[in-house]
Formats: sequence, C-alpha cells, structure tokens
Amino acid sequence: MLRRTWVQQFHIEDDIVRWRHPKNIPPAGQRLVSPYDSVARAESKRETDWSGWKVHITETCEPDHPNLITHVLTTTAPIHDVQVTDTIHEGLAEQNLLPAEHFVDSGYTEARVLVSARRDYGIDIVGPVQGTAAWQAKDGDGFTQESFIIDWQAQEVSCPDGKRSRGWSASNGQTGAPVIRVWFSINDCGPGPVRTRCTRGTGRIGRRLTFRNREELEALRKAREEQKTDEWRRRYQARAGIESTISQGVRQMGLRRSRYHGAAKTHLRHQFTAAALNLSRIDAWITETADSNGRRNTEGVKVLPG
Repeated sequence: MLRRTWVQQFHIEDDIVRWRHPKNIPPAGQRLVSPYDSVARAESKRETDWSGWKVHITETCEPDHPNLITHVLTTTAPIHDVQVTDTIHEGLAEQNLLPAEHFVDSGYTEARVLVSARRDYGIDIVGPVQGTAAWQAKDGDGFTQESFIIDWQAQEVSCPDGKRSRGWSASNGQTGAPVIRVWFSINDCGPGPVRTRCTRGTGRIGRRLTFRNREELEALRKAREEQKTDEWRRRYQARAGIESTISQGVRQMGLRRSRYHGAAKTHLRHQFTAAALNLSRIDAWITETADSNGRRNTEGVKVLPG
C-alpha cells in the first residue's frame, strides 16, 4: 500500500523526487485515496469532490402504503449511475420486487438501458434522457439525426433534401457498444443554404451520422418526444420524493459518512440504514404521525470514508 501510494504521487526526475503532474496520475477508478482502505476511490460531481463510495437506493411509491426501501446497492464513487441500472433490476428480480415503472434520475438512463429494462424485466424506465449535443440542435434550425429518414431494410438514410446515403457500416463506438455509421457523398452535400444547416465539414466527404441499432434508436427517440409532454412531467413528479429519503438518511443517520473500511462493511452499514428507515416509516404510517408521499426511484448518494 505504501509503495502504491508513493508511486501514485511522486516520480524521480534527474535524481530528484518530484510531485507528479495532475495529468500524470492514475485515473480515479485506480487511484488510492486512503491508506486505510484500498478499495475506496475518488469522484467529482459539479462542485463536489469526495472519496469513498456511492449508495443507490430504490423505494416504492404506492399511494396507499408506506414508502419502503426495496433495494440498496453500494459501489465505488467513480462508477457511473447508468452502469448499475441493470444490476439494480437484477437484484429486484431476485427478491420478486420488480416495479412496473421505475422513476430514475437522468444519470440512470440511456438507450441501451431503456431497451434492456423492458426486454429483460418488463420495466418502463421513466427518466429524462439526454438530448443531442450536436451544433445542429443548438442552432435551432439545423438538421439533427431526427431530421433524417432511416430505411433499415435497405440500409439507407435519406437527408431532409432528399439525398440518399452512399455508405452504411456496422462498427463500434468509443465505449465498445455496436453502432451504425453512414455517410453522404460530397457531391450531394455541395455548397448552399442546405449544407450550412447540415454540416460544417470542409473535407472531401459529406455529412456523416452515427447511431445505435434500430431498437435502441427508436426507444431513445420515443423517450425524447414523451418527456416534452405535460403528461410525462406530471408522472415524473413522483421522482422528486427521493430527495426526502436522501435527506432523511443524511440528517438522521449520517448516510454520507462511512464508519467502516472496505466495501463489505460499508454496504452492510447501508443495509442497516435502509432497514432503520423502513422501520421509521412503518411506525409513522401506523401511528399516523407523518405524511408519506408515494414515490419510486433510484438515486446515487455520495458516501465518504470515515
């Protein structure tokens, strides 16, 4: 542990021990953050930096029953939320506690998860999906991917100006996920007002598009359209209730601070905390001493090592 810590922080240059430059240290998923815990890791989110763990909480939202926590998952801090959505559903399935709808934060949604949740567990994911970051969408009148018509059978894409793609290739994206790449001829993307709304490329090629398989792309587009409606916003209000669960765990039970070293003990502590919250809610429900709003959600909570 001492050697790993030393090598992470220092290096020898011209026989002189020097601090490593921030760009020359191990990534967060590998870097040690505590001499007492070899598994805890560091993470940053907006203005918050912490070292340790993250706990993902799932709770019910039945209007005529107390809201009870049904699943708790502990991960190291750098693990992205969307990486554990399937794991949470698997855990709920083992306990026969799968919901029909799962209200989640945007961090837990992506095209792959929307499809796998419905296909493998019969769950409808209800949560904001990210829009496209392309400049065409930011300009307002640009041609985004949604502006193109895909003929899956012919493996061909038509642009808003009626031109057809000249190439279609199955490939892998940066994360290794399978994607489809298509491109248009430079002769079909000549100078003019249409081109300025479509591409800024100056090379010898026309517009290029990269998208997921048909099932994932259609699920993503459907989700983007639904979240623009008032009905979707009304349904999604149920997710806001998870904030009170996090607040209760933090204020009453110190959920943001781990009293133990190691993943196993930290997770056991999270399980005890969830059980205590459930007992508190059952008591409040029976004695009618507190209101219990219906909600269901999975949310990540930052947990610091003690």
